[in-house]
Amino acid sequence: MGDIETEEKIDEPPTRTRRIIGAILLLLIAVFASVSLVQKSLEDQKIQLGLTNLRRLGIAFQLYAQDWDGRPTPISGSAGNWTQALAAYIEPENLENPLNPLLPHTVHPRTKEPIPAGYALNYRFWDTFGKGAFLLENLEIPAQTALFVEAGSAWADALSPNSDKKPLALTTYTDTTEKVEGYTPFPSARSGKSAVVAADGHIVVVKVAYYAPSPLHNALYGRFGGNIYNWNGGFENGKTDTKPKD
Repeated sequence: MGDIETEEKIDEPPTRTRRIIGAILLLLIAVFASVSLVQKSLEDQKIQLGLTNLRRLGIAFQLYAQDWDGRPTPISGSAGNWTQALAAYIEPENLENPLNPLLPHTVHPRTKEPIPAGYALNYRFWDTFGKGAFLLENLEIPAQTALFVEAGSAWADALSPNSDKKPLALTTYTDTTEKVEGYTPFPSARSGKSAVVAADGHIVVVKVAYYAPSPLHNALYGRFGGNIYNWNGGFENGKTDTKPKD
């Protein structure tokens, strides 16, 4: 039998090039996916640290109140402020998130990064419903009353993390509609959402209800977000049988 000639198939250059390009694209996709997962993991860790910090602040606040016959920490003034009062109940370095006013540094002690934000205590616990402190035992609906909220660097646009910012982090919470020098001081890095520890100690992340003044919103009692209110579940003190203020 004669030799059977076989034709060896050789990839044409264009086909080989396409395969190489395809392999490179798959590799790049895998790399980008890995980077995204790492970034998401780091962001999740930051969020968890923020929630942990709020929980620790809430516990420290309750411990302080127990030692002072139900009185909340001072807000500010000659008696000091809550950051100083709670320093005796929580080691500042245990609050790992650099967004935290208890650390007496303008930069984070380890990363040396600027501290852009912190936590703010509800000012209504002092000199709001009468002279002096409002005792915790007199609060009718603590589970729906904001105690500490996240306080971000003030944003020009509260719903846009990329908008212009100012380092105006406050340690006293008034209302999400407040403006300081034209900037909103109470957004967090969550873009429209904020973590809050209620006066009963539980933590929740809610969508902020109002970032601009509204005839529907009561700045003293009204809604912070979700079922968390600036004060007493939206009810005036002693009037929980009425309609809550939004």
